Amino acid sequence: MKNGEMRGEAVYRLRYGNVEAAVWKNETATGPRYNVTVARVYKEGEAWKRSNSFGEDELLRAARAANDAYTFLQALKRDEREQERREGDAQPNGAAHGQ
Repeated sequence: MKNGEMRGEAVYRLRYGNVEAAVWKNETATGPRYNVTVARVYKEGEAWKRSNSFGEDELLRAARAANDAYTFLQALKRDEREQERREGDAQPNGAAHGQ
């Protein structure tokens, strides 16, 4: 595995032209952590390649991809907190509230 590559499948991908962002979930002892990669995708001969270098005409697409990945993560984390709250509320006899 090359430096900067992630294992497994991205939980979210988006693409603007030849610029792609991917959101990766990493399970840790303290819960899930998320990382985002942004790359320029191009074809060299018959092989598809990726680069983390962007030309002037690609910078706004890279910024948009990063912004949309951030927006996705904020919604995902909000949904995860809401799910945890609902699961806590469903505990019998108020167990989630230390009773």
